[in-house]
Amino acid sequence: MAEPPSLQRNQACASCRRRRIKCDARRPICGPCETSSRADDCEYLDNQSRSKADILEEDISRLEDRIYELEHPAAATSETVYLYDPYRQPQRRSQTPSLPQALHSSGPPSPEPASIVDSWWNSPEPPRNMVENFLDTFIPYASDWGFFLDISRFRREVLLSYPIGHHSRPTPPLLTAVYLIGLSLSDSAALKMHEKEFLSRALTSLPVSLSGLHPRKAIHALQTEILLSNYFYASGRFLEGRYHTTAAASLALSGGLFNVDRSAPSLIADTDTSEDADRIDACWATIILDKSWAVALATFPNLPDSAEMLAMPWPDDATASSSTPSTVSQYLESTETPTAILSPKTLLAKAVVLWERANSLVIRWNQDMTQGQAQQFSDSFAKIDSQIDDLFSQADSASNSANVHRLVLAGLSIAHAAIVQLHGTFAQTKPESKKKCLAAAKAILELTMEVDPHDSRFINPILSVRALPKTSELLPTHLLQMVWVAACEIFIDEIAVLRAARPAWAHDTPSSAEAAFVDVFDRAFAVMSRFGSWQLMKTHLGKVEKAYSAV
Repeated sequence: MAEPPSLQRNQACASCRRRRIKCDARRPICGPCETSSRADDCEYLDNQSRSKADILEEDISRLEDRIYELEHPAAATSETVYLYDPYRQPQRRSQTPSLPQALHSSGPPSPEPASIVDSWWNSPEPPRNMVENFLDTFIPYASDWGFFLDISRFRREVLLSYPIGHHSRPTPPLLTAVYLIGLSLSDSAALKMHEKEFLSRALTSLPVSLSGLHPRKAIHALQTEILLSNYFYASGRFLEGRYHTTAAASLALSGGLFNVDRSAPSLIADTDTSEDADRIDACWATIILDKSWAVALATFPNLPDSAEMLAMPWPDDATASSSTPSTVSQYLESTETPTAILSPKTLLAKAVVLWERANSLVIRWNQDMTQGQAQQFSDSFAKIDSQIDDLFSQADSASNSANVHRLVLAGLSIAHAAIVQLHGTFAQTKPESKKKCLAAAKAILELTMEVDPHDSRFINPILSVRALPKTSELLPTHLLQMVWVAACEIFIDEIAVLRAARPAWAHDTPSSAEAAFVDVFDRAFAVMSRFGSWQLMKTHLGKVEKAYSAV
């Protein structure tokens, strides 16, 4: 059958032109759009240079800019020159609020310039100098909060001179969530007192944003859910944190984020390598959040180990020069070709995957297993144990510059947590497992000492929660404890054993082994105490201090 002749210029529908796919110009809906289950009829330009939607969006953007200038006369300079089209019909001035306020703000209109400083929190958005301050406070900790968008592009778009809600800037919920985190990280009590207001704004505007017209509304909604999840976890509000984690996972699945086929619909239109990298980073930010907190909270992950997920490339592989990046499936099946350099993002991703797999394995252990089941368990145990050891051998190649140092610390800490997760169940009965648990706990505490001594604002909340069984437990039933604090608990147990073993003639004199454990514990606990302003860390540090004083 002969192919239909090529269409002349501007005869393809607007949707096919945007997606750069071949259109058959069938009306009312063309073949490609019908195949992709597009609900609306196709829009054809009919020899116009631009579509009606493009013209309307341009008009709206221009009107928004003009309304903003009229509402904020102080922002305009004396050199501003306004141009107009002499051939356009005159229009009546609208008395309605600007479009961003109508769609995204239920609060009062912007205050007059003279009152902005005194009541900035009542404005749709803080003043520019405060926005810059919030960004400068947030960006150094962005990776700890699960921020996956291109940070340079994000900062540039935030600081554009458009009102909040403009399609060229991030969505209002994402902006508000970042401002919320900037407030929470601030050293100013006067700023911190407005956290509740900004949290309420972010939560209220998030559902509305998904029904708006922003071109990146879905991916920005996902980023907002991840930020809010970590905010609630760090605040010790696990139920709300879990709710937003589930929302993030659901949004990623329903939006086709994990589709390996780039031609399939996705949260991000893969039109350039920057957005493709955003998509891969978005996948892994969601996976890391879901799997790590599933282990910590003793629940099941929301994201299944589907074929699509197992076919995902590791972070930073999406834009690598290799045409066949390594996948999760290859890594788990031990068929992955080792790389010369392991990126910090991949280190963290692999550590979380192994941590969750170790947890999934040990919770299936019971003493009544058949011989076949026991052998299968033993084989899986040995494989995960070996993969964790291999990860440490690769970790030396991970870049450890200042901007990724925190990612490396998190990745290594969770990898050691995976060892304790795997061996903790057997530490009471198997000396080799106890030895590995103690070594891993020591490594975790020593890693805390690599945190910048002048930094006490924030640490990845997953390092403050754990699902690590204590060496005195036969089964890992008490899962809601700490990654850092769990290491402290293991040390406290061992210090208690060593003190009980002191000879009667030297009851007040610690052995060299006990003194070494106490020294590591004291120095690590001092570092952890710097982060006690966060409710999650504060609660668990109190429990550790009480347990230590009882030894």
